[in-house]
Amino acid sequence: MLNDRAIAPLQAGLCAVLAACVSFFVVRSLHWPLVNDASLMHYMSFLIDKGLVPYRDFGDMNMPGSLLADWLAVHIFGGEALAWRLFDLALMGVASLAILAVARPYGWFPAAFAAGLLVLFHGRDGMGQLGQRDLQMAVLMLVAYAFLFHALRENRPWSMGFFGVAAGMAVTMKPTVLPLAIALLVLSAVTLYRRRLPMRGMLLLGIGGLLLPGIAVCAWLLREHALAAFWHSLRFTTPYYASLASKSLGFMLWSSLLPPMRVLAFLAAVIAWKCRDWQTWEGSALILGVAAGMAHYILQDKGYSYHRYLLVAFLVLWAGIEYAHALRGRGALQALALAGVAYGCLVLPVQFLLRASHAQWSEALVTALQSDLTAFGGPQLSGQVQCLDSISGCGTALYRMRLLPSTGLLSDFLIFGPETQPIVRETRTRFWQALQSKPPRVIVVTSWLHLINTGDYRKLAMWPDLASYLSAHYDLRIERSFPANLTGQQGYRIYVLKP
Repeated sequence: MLNDRAIAPLQAGLCAVLAACVSFFVVRSLHWPLVNDASLMHYMSFLIDKGLVPYRDFGDMNMPGSLLADWLAVHIFGGEALAWRLFDLALMGVASLAILAVARPYGWFPAAFAAGLLVLFHGRDGMGQLGQRDLQMAVLMLVAYAFLFHALRENRPWSMGFFGVAAGMAVTMKPTVLPLAIALLVLSAVTLYRRRLPMRGMLLLGIGGLLLPGIAVCAWLLREHALAAFWHSLRFTTPYYASLASKSLGFMLWSSLLPPMRVLAFLAAVIAWKCRDWQTWEGSALILGVAAGMAHYILQDKGYSYHRYLLVAFLVLWAGIEYAHALRGRGALQALALAGVAYGCLVLPVQFLLRASHAQWSEALVTALQSDLTAFGGPQLSGQVQCLDSISGCGTALYRMRLLPSTGLLSDFLIFGPETQPIVRETRTRFWQALQSKPPRVIVVTSWLHLINTGDYRKLAMWPDLASYLSAHYDLRIERSFPANLTGQQGYRIYVLKP
């Protein structure tokens, strides 16, 4: 087997391959457009800049931390496609630095291994997932770990406070990470107790930091007179959204790790079990991160690839550390580690790059809709155009044209749904009243209904009164169809108010 003198050149060679793959991906992806969730989040940031308040003036199921993070990113980096790509790369840079801080005592190799694989795994998801909320949350938790490990390694109470702030910011984006933050505080208390070190001040700083972002968000909502509206959204909109397009528990468990990542996880688990690394507080903390990432994916219950980011971030970090440790050993453990690092540096990057190179996102619908809306008035439509859409591209077109919506309805699955749902009935009532008081000049209806997965404009049949209203008060001027994408056949209709 390999001796210590042979390990360093091997690690350097493998990391050189990984670095070349990362560099190739970054260069090839700089031109990726602003699409999907990012453009919709940017549109909400645009609405906030225009004086509209989330939850109160327009409905949304996202947490306040996600909205504020996007607003800050737009105002720091800019709102265009290249700016968002740079923001995404900045996230990867911060994640890499946090991974380096956590893995520092174990050498540079596990940090390079984990950071490279995280970047490439994110890249495989394509342009539609740049800067995703789950990615931002995962990066914040990596930063939280970096401060936590520094606090306990060096006995630095102030670092525990920054751990709490980073974790608290992640919680304001996705509350599913709150149990992980609490578990880490408990683990910290046990570790300090065993070391016979003072724990009161350090834990108070951690708890205070954890609470601070939530308090700041509530203060902002209170100032905007939207705290009650947010609470209402949390009670009704969020549970309804969570219930849509849900998958079975068996599917979620099986799909939580993609087949290529199962190899990394299995090899690392065998090494960890044999070496008993999980018995140290750092090993326990990293395994907690992996378990929390899996729980986060399962609880969201939709099977989206970007919901795996927390799981993957901690899996590659934990696996990299386990491999680096076992490489210094002998026999079967070293053989397992060699297999793991070779697979992670030579096989996975190629798979991820091939997936990223085939990433496509048709701009045909958005481009055509922008042209049509320009013909119907362009800037004059601001405040007089309404999309009945969620993710097909109508919101993207309005963002690019900087047009305000006629009403606060941004996601049409809140009106095209079962009447047994209170939030559907309530949203229909508000939308109907808005139509009656100020009918928009133009209504755009897309063919696909997100989450409920209904195409060919069949969603209109789910609310017959609205379909009749459109027929009576609007002329159907344009109907266009486009090639199918991941969700199915795409298209839109443009209705114009009758004289």
